[in-house]
Amino acid sequence: MRALVTVAAGATLAMFTAFTGTVHAVEYDFVSVDASGGSLSQFTRTLPSVNASGATAFAAPVYNAVSNRDDYVVFRSDGAQLTAVLNLTDAVGPGTPSSVVINDAGVIAVSYAAGSGAVVLRIAADGSFSALARADLLGPGPYLAFAPEISMNQAGQVAVLVTNQDATFSIVRLDDSGAVEIARSSPGLLAFSAPTLNDSGVAAFKAQVPATGTMGVYTASGGALTNEGVVPPCDRVSGAAPVIDNAGFVLSDCGAPLLFRARGGSATVLVAGSEDPMFGRLASSYSVNGRGRPAFVAGPAGESADVGLFTGNDPVRDKVARTGDLLFGLDVRDLRVGPHAINDGGRIAFLLQIGAGGTATSHVVLATPRRGPQTIAFPGLADQAFGAAPVGVTATATSGLAVTFAASGACSVADGSVTLLRAGACAITASQSGDATYLPADDVSQTFTIRRATQAITFALLGDQIFGNPPTVVAASASSGLPVNLSAAGACAVAGSLVTFAAAGACTVVASQAGNADYEPAANVSRVLSVARAGQTIDFAMLPDRTFGDLPFAVSAAASSGLAVSLTAGGNCTIAGGVLTPGGGGSCTVTASQAGNADYEPAADVARAFGVARAGQTITFAPPPGRTFGDPPFAVTATASSGLPVSFRATGNCVLAAGALTITGAGSCAVTVSQPGDANYLPASDVTQTVAIARAAQTITFGPVPNRRLADPPFAVSATASSTLPVALTATGACSVEATMVGVTGAGVCTVTASQAGNADFDPAPPVARSFQISGVILEAHFEAGSEGFSYVDDAFRGTHQAGYASGAWVATGGFRGGALRVDLGGIDNTAVTGMSGGWQKTFTLSAPTKVTLYLRGILTQSPYYEADEKSELLISVDGVLFGAAPNDFLAQIVGDGNTGGSISTGWRLYSLSLGTLGAGSHTLVVGGYNSKKTEATESTTLMIDDVMLSEAGSGARAAVAGLDLDRFKENIRMLASYGDRTQGSASYNNAATWLEGQLRAAGYTVQHHAYTYLSQPRTSIYVTKVGTLFPDQMYIVSAHLDGRGGGGAANDDASGCALVLEAARALANLQTAVSVRFIFWNNEETGLNGSTAYVNTRASLQGAESPVGSGVYPEPKWLGMIQHDQILYDHGLPPQPDQIPAADLDVEYQASSTYASASLQLATALRTGNQSYSTQYPAQIGSNMNYTDSVPFQNYTATVSVRDNQRVAEIGNGSNPTWHQPTDLYTYFSEADFRLGFNAVQMTLGTVAELAGANVP
Repeated sequence: MRALVTVAAGATLAMFTAFTGTVHAVEYDFVSVDASGGSLSQFTRTLPSVNASGATAFAAPVYNAVSNRDDYVVFRSDGAQLTAVLNLTDAVGPGTPSSVVINDAGVIAVSYAAGSGAVVLRIAADGSFSALARADLLGPGPYLAFAPEISMNQAGQVAVLVTNQDATFSIVRLDDSGAVEIARSSPGLLAFSAPTLNDSGVAAFKAQVPATGTMGVYTASGGALTNEGVVPPCDRVSGAAPVIDNAGFVLSDCGAPLLFRARGGSATVLVAGSEDPMFGRLASSYSVNGRGRPAFVAGPAGESADVGLFTGNDPVRDKVARTGDLLFGLDVRDLRVGPHAINDGGRIAFLLQIGAGGTATSHVVLATPRRGPQTIAFPGLADQAFGAAPVGVTATATSGLAVTFAASGACSVADGSVTLLRAGACAITASQSGDATYLPADDVSQTFTIRRATQAITFALLGDQIFGNPPTVVAASASSGLPVNLSAAGACAVAGSLVTFAAAGACTVVASQAGNADYEPAANVSRVLSVARAGQTIDFAMLPDRTFGDLPFAVSAAASSGLAVSLTAGGNCTIAGGVLTPGGGGSCTVTASQAGNADYEPAADVARAFGVARAGQTITFAPPPGRTFGDPPFAVTATASSGLPVSFRATGNCVLAAGALTITGAGSCAVTVSQPGDANYLPASDVTQTVAIARAAQTITFGPVPNRRLADPPFAVSATASSTLPVALTATGACSVEATMVGVTGAGVCTVTASQAGNADFDPAPPVARSFQISGVILEAHFEAGSEGFSYVDDAFRGTHQAGYASGAWVATGGFRGGALRVDLGGIDNTAVTGMSGGWQKTFTLSAPTKVTLYLRGILTQSPYYEADEKSELLISVDGVLFGAAPNDFLAQIVGDGNTGGSISTGWRLYSLSLGTLGAGSHTLVVGGYNSKKTEATESTTLMIDDVMLSEAGSGARAAVAGLDLDRFKENIRMLASYGDRTQGSASYNNAATWLEGQLRAAGYTVQHHAYTYLSQPRTSIYVTKVGTLFPDQMYIVSAHLDGRGGGGAANDDASGCALVLEAARALANLQTAVSVRFIFWNNEETGLNGSTAYVNTRASLQGAESPVGSGVYPEPKWLGMIQHDQILYDHGLPPQPDQIPAADLDVEYQASSTYASASLQLATALRTGNQSYSTQYPAQIGSNMNYTDSVPFQNYTATVSVRDNQRVAEIGNGSNPTWHQPTDLYTYFSEADFRLGFNAVQMTLGTVAELAGANVP
C-alpha cells in the first residue's frame, strides 16, 4: 500500500514502500517497481511502459491529505527508485488516466479523462507538460472523445483514436505542429482499433470492411492506407491494438493463428496456437520492440485462469513467467502487458498478481533477460552511381541468428537489397536483436557514396512559322525526368513552353537542363526556324446608296495588319481626307489599298460602289410612361416626317385595340410604329418603344406564435400573402421549421420568419417575423387532480420480483399541498420477503441532446419493527439507469432501527439532481421506492411523491450570464464608493442604501428589510427575493455586506460584492427559477457580523413555513445554500507573493469544521465548475478555512461558502491588498484587471446559482 506524507503544495509527493529485491528465474531478473495488496482487478495502476534505458512509467492514485482526496500521479522508475513526475489532478483536474507511454528521451504521454472531456498530455523530461489535444462530449471542438489507449514514438509524436463531431472515428497523429488525420471511418471501413506508432510516424490499426465482414490490418502516415494483410479466416480478433515496429512489420492477432506479423500484404504466423495448450487465447494486449521481438500474455482456451508471459512460440524457451511460478515468495496468479511493454534490449514491464485471497499482492514489475553476447560481421560497400540497379548486401551474426538491415541517407533497404534513392551518402546498418539465448548485438554500419548520373535532352525539330501566327507550345524532355528550361533569340520569345513570334526573320530556341543533386548538367540543344511575312486583308464596309442632294459623309477602311489604308474615288463622286462628296446622279466607286511592309505582304484592293435612291422619312414616337401591373388601359400616338399615316403593333405583356393599350402582366410591353413609304418616300424605319410594367406590391398576414416548452411536439403555423402566392417559413434560434411545422430544438428564443419572394407580377412581400419563448421545462406535474400521465409499475427497481408486496395509487390528499403519487411496500403477512419495489413512470421526448435537471418532493416513511439489515429507499431511474445523490444510487434511505422505536420518516424534502446530458429521442422517468427486506406484516414502507419537474439545465444560466455588462458592474462600484465608506449608521450608509433600493425596484423587485438592533440602535439589512415558480418554499441566499470602514470609499470591501449581488439580481429578474433566490445586502458586518447573525437568530426557525397557511407564500423559504461575497476586486497576480495562500485568483472558501462541511464542499465545487463554464478569464480554487465574513453565522445551518479575491495570510503589508480598511480603498485605485477579476466572480456566481435554481427563459 502507499504511504503518503503531508507536504507543502508544490513539493514532490513521498511515495509508498514497494517490494524490493531481485528475483532470479530461469532467464530473467524481476524487480518490483510498485506494489499493493489485492488482486489485479483491484490494482489501480495503468499498464506500464518501458523505454530503451529500462525506465518504466505508469500512473497511480495517491491519497492527498492536504486536499482530502485521491490524486492521480504519473510516476517514473529508473530501477527501484520511484519518482513522481506530475500530479494530474492538480494539473488538469479530477479525472482518470487510461494510458501512459514513455520514450527513450524520457518524454511521457498520458491519456486522461475528466468528466465529459479528455486530454492527451505530453510531459517533458524536465517535468513541464503541454496538452496536445482535447476532446469534450459537450464542447465545440473537433473531437468528442478519445479511445483510452494511445501510442508515442521517439520523436514525441502521439497516435490516438478519436471520435469526431459527426460521430465518425479517426486515427490522428499529434505533435507540436498540430494534428494529422491518418484515417477516418466510412461506410466502407469501420470498427477501428486503437493505433500504435513507430519512429517513422507510421500508424498501424485494425479495421473492418463491412461489405465482406472481414478484419484487416492497415498502416498509413498521412497518405493512402496500406492493407498489410492477415492470416485468414481471422475470425476471433481481440480488441487489442496491433503493434508496429520500426521496420514496418505489424504484430496482430486473429484468434487462430494467435499472433502473426504482416507487411505489404504478406502475413507470417508467429504463434499458431497449436504449439502448446497455453497458446489457446490472448489474455491481454501484446507488444513488440523496435527489433520485432514480441511480448504477450496467453493462456489455455476457455475459462482457465492459467496465463503466461511469453516472447515467442516456444512455451519453455520463450517463457518469462506464468501462473504457478514462484516470484517474490508467492505463486504467480495473473499477468498483463500493454502495447509498449518491451524495449529493444528485451526488458519487459508488466502487471503481476502473486498469491490469492488475503495474501494477494499486485506489482508493477520490470523483467530483465539474462542472455549471452553476439557480434555482427558486415564487409564494406563499394560506391555506386545514381540510377544503378539495387545492390545486394550480406552480414552474419556469431550467434547464427538472422541479421536485419536498416538504411539512412540516400538509399533504402529491403530483403537484403539496397535501392539507390538519390545522390549522396548511404548508410546501411546491420542489426541482430537477439533471442532468449543471445543479447542484441551491437549494430554495424557501412557507408558508401552515390555519384550523380548523366542526362540528355530530347528536343524535336521546329517547323517554320508565319508572322502573326498564334504562340506555339514546344516540348523538350530530359532523360532524368527533370524540368527543361527553354530560351529564345531572334524573331521570337519564349515564356515557359510557349513561343511567340515578334517579327519576320530567323528564330533560335535553346533547351537546357542544369542538373541537380542527383544528375549532372545536360548538353544544350538548339532548334532554328524561319518566320515569314504575314498576309493581310482590308476590311471596307459596303457603302449605302445615297439620295441626290445628300451632304458629304465620311468613309473608312482598315487593314488586318493595322497599317494605314489609302482611299481613291471614281465616278460621280470625289474624296478628300476620308470625306466623300456625292456628285450627279449615277454611280460612285471608292477603292481601298495597303502596300505592305517588312512584316506584311501587300493587301488586295477592295472597291465599293453605291447609287442614289428615293428620299427617306422618319417616325416620331415619344416613350410612354412606365406602368404598374393592374393599371387601366391607355392611348398611344405617333407621327411620320413625311406626313403619311402610321400603324401600330404590340408585343409582350400587353394588347393593343382601337389605339388603347391594355396591360396583361408585369415585365415589359413593346409598341412598334411603322410607315411603308410610297412613290416619293422610302419606307420609314420602324420605331419601337418599350413600356416598363412594374410588379404589384403584396403583404403577409402572420399572427403571433404562443410560447412553448422544450418537450412540446412539432406544431403548425399559418401565414398568407395578399397576392395568394405561397408563403415560405424559416426559423432561427432554438427551433426548426419544415413546411408549416415548427419543431422545438432547445430552450430560448425561436424566431419564425414568413416570406414571399414574389413572381413575375408581384414584388417580394416584406418578411414578417414572429418570436416566441421556449421554456426549458421538459416535464412538470403537481398531481392536484390525478397522476398527470404517470402510470404505476411493479418491480420498477433493482430487479425485484415481488409484485404482490408493492402497490401504487394517486391520492387526493397527503401530498405536499394536496394530491400526490403513493407507493406502498411490504406489510400484508408475516412472510419473509426480499426485494420489493414499485414506481411511477412517464415517457418524455427530447428533440436534441439536452443537459437535464430533475426536481421533486418526496417523503419516505418506514414503519416500526424493521431490523437493522432492512432498508427503505427513495429511487429514480431514467431509461433503467438509477440516479442518486453521489456517491449513492438513491435519493433517500432509511435503515431499520431493530424494533427499538416508532416509525421513521424523512419528512417532506426537495430533491434536485443532475441527470447529465440525455440524447435525442424518447426517455422513461421512473420515481418510486424500494424495500430490501421485510419479515412481518407490521413492516411496511410508504413513499409519497409530489411536484416533479424535469428542466433543461444551462439555457437560463447562459441567458443570464450573456446579459451581464462589465461597464455596468464597474458603474455600480463607482456609485456605491462615491457615497464614502458607508460606516453603519452613517449618512454615507443611508445614502448608498437609498440608491441601492432604487436600483432593485427599477429591476422589478419589492424591497424588504430585516430589522434588528445594534448597541440599542435600530438597524436593517436590505433584501429582495426572486420567488421560485415550482418550489417557492426553498431558496438559495446570495449576499454581500453594504457597510464599510476605513475612511475611503470601501470600493473593494465591499462595494465590489454588493455590485455583484445587484447584477445577479438584475440578470435573474426576467427569468423563471424553479426555487427561490434571495439577494441580501448585510449591515454591521464590519462591527462583528451583527446583521447576518441577527438574521440567522430570528429566521432560522421560520424556514419553509407557509404564512398564512394555504396561501402558497413562504416568508422564509428553506435554506438550500448561502453564498457570501466579500472583497472580489483585487487581482494579486501570479505567481503568488510570499504571504499569499497558494490558490487561484478567485477563492471559494468553506469551513471544514462546520456542521454542513460536506454540503458546503459540494456547493464550493459547483461554484468552481460554474467558474470553468461561465467565467471568461480568471480561475477559481476551493479553500476550507472560511472566516471573518457574513457566511459564518450560517455555516451550521446550511451549505455555506464565501467568494473573495485570492486570500492572503495577512491583508496588509508585504505586497498584499494594500487598501483593506484603508482610505485608499477608492474606485480610482483599481485597475482594469481588478475589475475583470470581480466581473469573473459575477459570471461564476450568477451562472452557478442560475443552474442550481433551475433558471429558464419564460
